[in-house]
Amino acid sequence: MSYDESYNSPLTTASYPNLGGLSHHSSVPAAAGPLSSLSQSTPDVYAHDPWSTSTHLPKPPSASLIEPFILPTKLDGLINEANLPTIYHQAFNAADPSAGTVSLANAHRVLAGTGVGASTIERILSVTSGRSSRLTKSEFTIALAAVAFTQQGKAPRAVQHMLSRNSPFPIPTLDLGGPLPTFSPGRYSYSRRSSSPEDPWSTPNSTLKSRPNPSTITNGLPFVVEEQDPSLSLALDHSLIPDSALHPSTQFLPPFDRTQRDTVTVRLSAPEGWIFKYNVYSVEHEKKGTSVPRRFSDFVWLHDCLLKRYPFRLIPGLPPKSIAISGHHLATGDETAFIERRRRALQRFLIFLVNHPVLSVDNILTTFLCEPSDLATWRSHSTVHLLEESAIIRLTPVEEMSIPEDLDSRLASFRNRLPLIVEHWSRICAGLERVTRRSEAQAADFTRIQLALGSAIESERTGTGTAGQACWRPEEARRAEEEVEVVAQHCGKYSELLDRRTRSLALSTNELVRTHRELYTDFGSLLIRLDKLGVDDVDRRLRPRAEANSKKLEDIRSARRAGWEEDSDRLRNAIEVDRAGIESKLRRRVFIRWCLWQELVHLMRMGSLVGRALRDYVDDERRFGERTLANWGEVADTLDRIVR
Repeated sequence: MSYDESYNSPLTTASYPNLGGLSHHSSVPAAAGPLSSLSQSTPDVYAHDPWSTSTHLPKPPSASLIEPFILPTKLDGLINEANLPTIYHQAFNAADPSAGTVSLANAHRVLAGTGVGASTIERILSVTSGRSSRLTKSEFTIALAAVAFTQQGKAPRAVQHMLSRNSPFPIPTLDLGGPLPTFSPGRYSYSRRSSSPEDPWSTPNSTLKSRPNPSTITNGLPFVVEEQDPSLSLALDHSLIPDSALHPSTQFLPPFDRTQRDTVTVRLSAPEGWIFKYNVYSVEHEKKGTSVPRRFSDFVWLHDCLLKRYPFRLIPGLPPKSIAISGHHLATGDETAFIERRRRALQRFLIFLVNHPVLSVDNILTTFLCEPSDLATWRSHSTVHLLEESAIIRLTPVEEMSIPEDLDSRLASFRNRLPLIVEHWSRICAGLERVTRRSEAQAADFTRIQLALGSAIESERTGTGTAGQACWRPEEARRAEEEVEVVAQHCGKYSELLDRRTRSLALSTNELVRTHRELYTDFGSLLIRLDKLGVDDVDRRLRPRAEANSKKLEDIRSARRAGWEEDSDRLRNAIEVDRAGIESKLRRRVFIRWCLWQELVHLMRMGSLVGRALRDYVDDERRFGERTLANWGEVADTLDRIVR
């Protein structure tokens, strides 16, 4: 597998929802399965323990409210979002969604605003989420409906009858007016609704702030990027880049400004089509203020056109439409994680193009970003010229002199190092993804610990796990319950910290590092195109033929036989054609060398942005550690006051 294929493979899973864990599709009730998490019921091994069973106590009538229920094996198509009450959409947005999913901690925070007991909410979330640490909108909707039925005095399993009979969803009583969790990291605060995604290369840092006007579309980054001191980025290798390249005076490579980066946002719209569904992307260009719908085939058309016009430019590759091994598709169009991964790759593709000194002013790219009509319709009545760049641009003597004399040796050295560089950054990407997944799992575990502690205290106080008469307990037990409540509360706060750290890693740091890696894989593709398209027939055919015809012309002129004028004119025309071809292809050689040098300089400049990304990552981790220490320090102080 090449280094280009290693990223596109879905086997390299990132921190996406519902990957690597069981969900609600299991046909076994949560209470009947093994104890896989703290949110599940008592395992069978404790069935005969007198301290863990209710055989010695009468079963209360309200115990059915927390009985488990079973969801259909597939929720897609069962819930018509257009018919959902508005409160369901508002509640989902209040849970701070990202990529169409919400974290377990945020879902619990929103559901807790209904006033339903902790045990009931815990059981509902354990059924709807399974072992996943995130909930899709359908799963969140089912959980909220189950809570609404509980408020009406019905069992949560009424959801099963509602879905089977296609009944209207109940209206929950929900308090959405409260503030968002205040225990948030200092470098990033999230709005209620996630805002539009912005690629970290648009502004080369990851200092985060909330948007003033957040969008309701929830499949992108929940933050924007602030500007930061350019001195924090890594310095360029000045031995590799001469002064003429660091301070170019040509229109093809303007001075590089790390703080002025253009931004393109790619959002996933609702699928279209009657029988065969297809995804439509909303492409928004911040600089031009445009928003146009585009299909994946439109991205392919743009990529093909740019490759034909600029074969010797650094053009990023496209993500695959689907992945198949031996004819078996591993990722299809309806897989949420794969589609989200592809959306981010398409956004990185456009972000790179609009920040390229040459490609950003191409009229095909401008049409792609600004044409409001369907691109297939526009292409049907428009003519697109795909002449190679070298055929329409002539270099000035100054530009030709800017090419280093040892460019070939520099490219050969860089070509030899390139596979190792890609391998190193691939390992870095994989390592950061594993760190992100572990952080996500840890956040979910602390949320489950919080839920379990709350349910345990509720059960001990009432003896039933639901609202009722409090049981008598000695003072020591009451004090212990207060201590457990404090620990549970701060477990939830720590889970929120972990969840925000996970999102910062997945949507900022990981994307920055992945973009940096793609710079080198794309340059490897450029070198492959150079080997394939950069050759010509000047030395092999044109020059020998022109020399042979010149010798024949001299012989004909010397002999002056009958009809020699016609033969002389024919050979002279052939020689002129060959010489014109030689001159054109020699100019193309020089232009290719100039392009390669400019793209190498651009690669190094863009690569320098990773320094700031890593510095911001270190700063984020430091702030996360400080707030973690403050959280557990607050727990210790509170427990000391309770004991005294």
